[in-house]
Amino acid sequence: NDSPAIDTSAPWEQIYSVDQNIGSQSGVVFTFKDSANNQDTATINFTVDNSLDAAGTLAPSETSSYIYISGSTVYYSNQMPGTETLTLTVTGASDAVSGLKYVEFPAILGVSLWQDTASPYTRDYSITSTNNQEGACNSITKDNAGNNTATNSLTITRIISQDPPTGISFKTTSVGSS
Repeated sequence: NDSPAIDTSAPWEQIYSVDQNIGSQSGVVFTFKDSANNQDTATINFTVDNSLDAAGTLAPSETSSYIYISGSTVYYSNQMPGTETLTLTVTGASDAVSGLKYVEFPAILGVSLWQDTASPYTRDYSITSTNNQEGACNSITKDNAGNNTATNSLTITRIISQDPPTGISFKTTSVGSS
């Protein structure tokens, strides 16, 4: 708005509209006058960020004999004797304009939603034979301007059997054939 209304009483405020140009940096000059007509100016610079983040890639990893990963699917056995760990990592997440605020990991496998604010973006999930979680999930990246983007999806599948389906091989012989 090139000719804003003049505010003559406290508190002094003005709403200013800007064009939404991706990554544009602009300055708004404010002029302040007192009743004696003395004036001063102040410039406020800002950057508009309405671009989507680079969401990155969600990748699972494990060191357990009772967890099997095939592409974007994680299989876990209900035969595990204790607690095993599944780690989710998001790589390649970024935002060139306002910067990445956090990567949000899903609330799955009895673990609460988690926001990681520093790279490497990771979340460990403890799995036991009593977990009963299945379905698709993904992580969300959020930038400092509030824009967010979902990562690729990951599917969690519980195997309720000593013999896993054809093509799935747990690393232990105590859980079906390997």
